[in-house]
Amino acid sequence: MKFVKLKGPVVTAVVAGLAMTGVVGAFMSNASPYVTVAQARTNGGDNLHLAGVLQKESYHQDIGNGHITFNLKDTDGATILVEHVGVRPPSLLEADKVVAVGALSPNKDRFVSHDLLVKCPSKYDEKKPDPLAQRS
Repeated sequence: MKFVKLKGPVVTAVVAGLAMTGVVGAFMSNASPYVTVAQARTNGGDNLHLAGVLQKESYHQDIGNGHITFNLKDTDGATILVEHVGVRPPSLLEADKVVAVGALSPNKDRFVSHDLLVKCPSKYDEKKPDPLAQRS
């Protein structure tokens, strides 16, 4: 009789444990670490976040093919060519920092991006007082 009473909670615990394992596994497989150029070359991966400073003098846009290329300098000072296929973010050339999401090419000579995130300095500047708000 005791076995029958414990069967329900045990089954519930096993199902809950399997569900949690599935959620954690899905999260870990989709996690996107921020990496340096050296880490990307060493570890690889296909959904990496490579953050750095866009070297504006290297920027080139090929409108016909929908490609954008530029050099990105990471926090360690290493530079890599980034090739982005897709729409250029509107504020890309005004950005202080750029995060390219993607992977290294098979021969590891460039980073192929499927998404670009821009970090504009104006978003992070101290808020200036609103002149209209100061009127009495």
